[in-house]
Amino acid sequence: FRWLSIDTSSVDERWEPHWGEERQLRKRCSRMVVQFEQTATGKRLDLECMVFNDGVGFRYHFPSSGRHEAFILADELTSFPVTGDHDAFWIPGDYDTNEYAYALTPLSKVHAAKEVWPHGIGFRSPVSDSTVQTPLTMRTPDGMWLSIHEAALVNYPAMQLDIDRKELGLKAHLVPDGLGNKAYLRLGDHTPWRVLLIARRASELL
Repeated sequence: FRWLSIDTSSVDERWEPHWGEERQLRKRCSRMVVQFEQTATGKRLDLECMVFNDGVGFRYHFPSSGRHEAFILADELTSFPVTGDHDAFWIPGDYDTNEYAYALTPLSKVHAAKEVWPHGIGFRSPVSDSTVQTPLTMRTPDGMWLSIHEAALVNYPAMQLDIDRKELGLKAHLVPDGLGNKAYLRLGDHTPWRVLLIARRASELL
């Protein structure tokens, strides 16, 4: 891909959630859209980012070219580098259920196959010993809390996370369909938001 342009702006608006305790919420952030073009094909890809006081969100857009071209998403390569072997609150990656009790281990010790899940409900079939579901919440040695999750999940597979226990990296792991495909999209569509929340206290992540 080659870089085409960067557009920045400030956002300060109110919106109404579908449910929750508040009738309106304020969205106040800095926004940036970076436009890319694939040199071999001319296909476009936009990366939209929004930075708040307590975190950052980003998603991918597939701009329309006037044609309703459909395509199959084979994979999403989004990754999250981690600065250390943080304590992690996690449940194993599973395509069928998220009814597990949370485990607390360092990232390097996450191992779904070794854990005992006495409170699991329904069919239990961990994806791999190093795949966890979101939200994945971490606590750093200096007391910071981090949580990785997703928002606006519509017509797209849920994101789980593969953990590289040696390099302490995280990579998006999309739940496939029966054929192994990850998503069916058209030009003009976008992915859900990938969200990183940052807080001084765990209660602030809620």
